[in-house]
Amino acid sequence: MLETIARTAGGALGGVFGAVARVRPTLKPLHPRGQVISARLERHGLVPPVGAPWLDEPGTDSVVVRRSKAVGTPGRVPDFYGLAIRAPLPDGRFGDLLLASTGTLPVARHLLRPTTSADTPVTTLLPYRTASGPVLVGAFPTGEATLELRVATLTGPWRTFATLHLLDDATHASDSDVRFDPVINPLPGLAPYRWVNLLREPAYFAARRNSPR
Repeated sequence: MLETIARTAGGALGGVFGAVARVRPTLKPLHPRGQVISARLERHGLVPPVGAPWLDEPGTDSVVVRRSKAVGTPGRVPDFYGLAIRAPLPDGRFGDLLLASTGTLPVARHLLRPTTSADTPVTTLLPYRTASGPVLVGAFPTGEATLELRVATLTGPWRTFATLHLLDDATHASDSDVRFDPVINPLPGLAPYRWVNLLREPAYFAARRNSPR
């Protein structure tokens, strides 16, 4: 039943994404403009672990981060803020993580929340499957250029597993050639549920198909 609902909803979202892409074909359908910068991710690990190596194991990674608005409203007009993280993997590939402005309490973690500032908590909105069960990942601003990455079960408390330091450089001044896609670029141990892929993949496919690049 859940997969049937997700397939239907995903098809509808794909249609919306495709329509938006055709209306403004020179831009990304959503998150049309963003700031792409380098960052340093310090993973402290988790005790007890959740069964996802990227969350459980310590390490330091040079990552790429994109901050953007979903609709692209001007100035301080409310919008849904997004944060994307691309981390290198041991085999030479990379994994993507997408987060959006939501609430942080149970239930609210699954609801998009418009805001006027980028300095707001963002979460993955939908859960990932790990060896210990479903989890969400969130990023919480703790300073001008610092965020804590935290993980939580659907109803449990948030636990910090990493610190993200945004670097002040212009290495990635343009974001026109950077596309994040967690469906085809998963992180180790964070497996999307089949119903989540059924919900998300049509929208990502529409964005890729209608992209001018």
